[in-house]
Amino acid sequence: MRYTNLSGHARRELLARLEQMPDFLAKSFADLPRSLHATPGPAGGFSPVEQAWHLADLEAIAFAERIRRLRAEMNPRLPDFAGNDVARERNYRALSLREGIVAFRKAREQTLSELRRIRRQE
Repeated sequence: MRYTNLSGHARRELLARLEQMPDFLAKSFADLPRSLHATPGPAGGFSPVEQAWHLADLEAIAFAERIRRLRAEMNPRLPDFAGNDVARERNYRALSLREGIVAFRKAREQTLSELRRIRRQE
C-alpha cells in the first residue's frame, strides 16, 4: 500500500486534499438551479446529481472495500467499480443532489478515519 510509505507531511497533505473534496463539490453545485440537477453532462456524462451519488457510492462501497482488503490481504484482487451500472440500478437522477453531497461527505469522513488509522511502514 503506497500510502503507508508516505512521510507524515505527505500524508497530511494528501488527507487535507481528500478532506476538501466534499466542500468543493458543495460549492461547485451551490448555485445550480434545481432544474439542472439531473441534466446530463457533456457527451451524455453524469448529471450533477449523478456525480454526487457516484462519488458517495464509490467512496462507501468501492474505496471502503479496497482499504479493508488492502489491510487484510497480501495481494488482493480488487474488482472494478461498475459506476454506470450502479447509477442505473439506483436511478441516481431521481435522487436529491443535496442528499448525495451529504452522503458523499459522510462516506469520505469514514474513509479518512480509516486512512488515519493506518500506520507508516518502516
